[in-house]
Amino acid sequence: MIVVFSQTASGEDAVFSADGKTIYIVPLFGTSPDKLQAVSLTVGEVTAIEIPEGPGPISKVARTKDGRILCMSSVAVHAWRPTTGEVERISEAGESSQFLDMTYDPVSGVVVFQREQSGRQPYWTQSWGARKVPERTSMKMLPANGIPHGTELRGMAFDPEGSFFFGCDGDLWHGDFRDVEYPSGGELYSYRYAPLAGRSSSGGGSVAQMGVKSIVAAGPWLYIHNYRMGGTGWGEVIRIAKPEVKAKPNGTRDYPSPEFGEIAAVYKRALESSTVLGKNDSSTPCLAASPDGSLVYFQAETQGEMAHWLVRNHGVPERLAIRDKTQESEK
Repeated sequence: MIVVFSQTASGEDAVFSADGKTIYIVPLFGTSPDKLQAVSLTVGEVTAIEIPEGPGPISKVARTKDGRILCMSSVAVHAWRPTTGEVERISEAGESSQFLDMTYDPVSGVVVFQREQSGRQPYWTQSWGARKVPERTSMKMLPANGIPHGTELRGMAFDPEGSFFFGCDGDLWHGDFRDVEYPSGGELYSYRYAPLAGRSSSGGGSVAQMGVKSIVAAGPWLYIHNYRMGGTGWGEVIRIAKPEVKAKPNGTRDYPSPEFGEIAAVYKRALESSTVLGKNDSSTPCLAASPDGSLVYFQAETQGEMAHWLVRNHGVPERLAIRDKTQESEK
């Protein structure tokens, strides 16, 4: 019997396999420390996969260019190859520190981290395969378009072309790393792409408490969890058009100036393109996109329960119906 995808697969994070046929979900923290839940879109089943050599409680996952799955715990990152089961420890957070977040640049092969010591700022980068604590990445504070000082950055994502997206002050930012070569690091150039910070109607608190929590890039779109991180916990999964990228004569990206007319046009295009796909009051919607960008997975609520959704070719979300083999194996 086919049943609606159950709560067993609720999790912290998710990533597609290299062939786009499997979604790997990190179980909710503390429920299954060394396992991933594998959702097979081909056979319609979810099973549990134990990652050998004990990476510890996994909180974030990412996919490399060669199809390995990066599994981040608070203290280290392991690379797991699904086809062979090979596991390799590639990075450690270092003494008196913990990893908070991680994302992978498919163009340069650089892994971008946040560590506890950095207070979510600045970033730390490491080339794929390096065996040492990530080096600090200097951040270029551009005179007009630099990142605000003293703010927390939440949510990080690269698109297939190497554009970098992140949440800052609750809003959506767009940028790119330049001259990123291990171990020297590089510089992050960026600008505010869409104002998304706001307040829930049922609570007070600061504006910064409501805003971008997680991001995934897919085709010409960005899928974002906009979430109130304090107070009511209200949040939504939204879809918004990726920015139009212009280039200077030397090939570097040309970002909008701080002049009102230009930046207002950028905001207008971004916000007019947005669509709400679902409500999610959890802090973990498990956003994930297939390598070709044609499939997007996320978790959102329906009729008071968490449900699991798949968007095909950026159309209307479809609720997944999957046989839950993880429950059957526990009986």
